[in-house]
Order: sequence, then structure tokens, then C-alpha cells
Amino acid sequence: MKQLDEKQVVLITHKGVGKGLYETLGYFVADLSSFHYFEISENETLDHVEAQINAIIDQKHTYFLATDFGLSSSTQIAVHVSKGKENVHLLTGVNLMMLFTLLSTKMDTDIESYIEYVLTTAKQDIRYWNVS
Repeated sequence: MKQLDEKQVVLITHKGVGKGLYETLGYFVADLSSFHYFEISENETLDHVEAQINAIIDQKHTYFLATDFGLSSSTQIAVHVSKGKENVHLLTGVNLMMLFTLLSTKMDTDIESYIEYVLTTAKQDIRYWNVS
């Protein structure tokens, strides 16, 4: 699969989640110009959100669409957006480490290995601590 030089991260979440993650990432990532977020609210149709996302997708970049829940309307939108586009990849179950890794690491390997690295890093950040 062809890998493009520049990557863009597109977060698709339910109302409030995207903005919160964006603001938090601002403390850790100096440049958020390649990060976009879209939130689904009760005031917007899924088609409208999908159209907004499609408006920023081009053939010049590699896109990583990240959604909050694997079986939700945010993922439904992402599936529609990514269908038939080799430069658009969908990751679900977003956490802060997934986004941080996507934004702070270079794609210096094939796309499948890069995605595996991102997912492994995100999963490794999920831990159980019993401090009692």
C-alpha cells in the first residue's frame, strides 16, 4: 500500500470528547496543525458531519480517522469516509496515547507496521493499578 509523506489525524467523537482531547493534546504536542476533530451532537445529522470530514480529505496526505467507540455513529461515519480510499485508515477505541503517538511519531516503515505500532503503544498505556 502506498504511503504518503504527510499524515493527518481526524478525530470523530461524540459531543465534548473531541474538544477535550484536542485541548489536552495541546499540552503535549507543540504543533496540532495536522489534527482535526469533529463531534457528533444532537443538532447535526450524521450526513452533515460526514460531509465536513470529506471536505478535508485529499490525495496528498495519509489520513488516520480515530473514533471513540468501535460500534457507534462516529465509526459509521468514518467507515463511509474511508470506503474506497487507500490513503484513509480507521482506528477505533481512541485514547490519548493513540492520538499522541499518531501526532508525535514519523511513519518510517510500511503503513501496516506503523498502525500496529500505534495500536500496541495505545494498548500498553491501559493498565490496572491496585494501590491499596
